[in-house]
Amino acid sequence: MQNHIAAIHGGLDLLFMERLHKLPPRWRFPVKSELNKLVCELEGREPDIGPQLLKSDPEAVRKYSIVLERINRMFAQLDGAMPSMSSFDQFCANNDFRIMRRKWDADSDIIQCVESVWVELDRLLNFPRRHYFDDSTFDMLRATYRWLERNSVGENPWQDTAIRQESWENSAYQEPVECSICREYLEAVHQKTLYCGHQFHEHCIDQWEMYAESCPCCRSELQ
Repeated sequence: MQNHIAAIHGGLDLLFMERLHKLPPRWRFPVKSELNKLVCELEGREPDIGPQLLKSDPEAVRKYSIVLERINRMFAQLDGAMPSMSSFDQFCANNDFRIMRRKWDADSDIIQCVESVWVELDRLLNFPRRHYFDDSTFDMLRATYRWLERNSVGENPWQDTAIRQESWENSAYQEPVECSICREYLEAVHQKTLYCGHQFHEHCIDQWEMYAESCPCCRSELQ
């Protein structure tokens, strides 16, 4: 019996795993989860959830600081875009991002949280009717999706040591090419640097400070 199960397992791996990786995230992870459940059921064991990398674990947060900062920055930019939207568009946006934000804010496995955000971004970007964000915000969401996709491969996806990124993304203290609020290029004469090292257009961060008390990139307290 065990030999038959092993043969089925091997067949599933051969048939699906290579193709599974090519599926968009909104299909890939649900199918992968169901496949894992099926294999575990055939083998008579509980599903393998793997090692837990909790957000409450400082060591795990240190290893995944870049992806954590990237997604936190995305949510901060979305918050910054809300005031310029109509009430109806704000309602639609809040509905679309409620599940994503709730999963991201949960004290759960970092990889699962990143996958959840990636899945929701995939769904959002593939529904053209959702056009309530301006072009710069939509481009930011698409850039975040592509960044997650680019760094999802390898043995340690999204871990700092495996991140493939632009040179300016290596440190908060290096000058970014864009203001993280408006996504326009920074000009030295009009930029403002916070105590945490992140830089923005002066008028963008001044307006941000009217609604928030933390840096839109790293959530450090504004001083």
